[in-house]
Amino acid sequence: MVLACLLAAGVALPAAAAQQPSPLSGLWQGQIVYEPAELELDAVLELAPDAQGRLVGTVDIPSQGIRYLPISSAEVDGDRFHVVFRWPSELRGADAPYEFVGEVAEGGAEGGEGGAPGGKVLTGTFIEGENRNPFELRRLGPAGTPRPEVAQPPLHDLSTDLAELRQAFNEDEDRVRLVLLLSPT
Repeated sequence: MVLACLLAAGVALPAAAAQQPSPLSGLWQGQIVYEPAELELDAVLELAPDAQGRLVGTVDIPSQGIRYLPISSAEVDGDRFHVVFRWPSELRGADAPYEFVGEVAEGGAEGGEGGAPGGKVLTGTFIEGENRNPFELRRLGPAGTPRPEVAQPPLHDLSTDLAELRQAFNEDEDRVRLVLLLSPT
């Protein structure tokens, strides 16, 4: 009502107040799929308008050591979008561009905040040089929503005594043996 009265009176509103919020604003989480069920990278994208109405934000790809990396640019045209961030690449240089290109769509039964039907989903292509891989990110909530914790699997010591491991290994001296050391570092 107040907005209608101000517009009827000819009061100019700041551009940011007159604009509709971007369909890309929010906290998004999902996967970039390189090989289905073999290599799928978790990704988090957070976007919000700045004081001038431009979309700004960050990207996380935890398995690649990327956390709260500022995006370089974000463009929206209707339901289509293009988000770019830069990160070092052994093949493409120290400031290589990575791109999310796709569209905002209504989610199915699993989409939306709190799993409510009709939530938003970002789908499209993740571009890394010549590589093009599909991605899907679901909206977790508005920008500023706490990010999900990255679950770390528990570590279990096989033995606290090296002599015990050496004895077990040497029990089969006359056979072929293989030592495999796994370390969280």
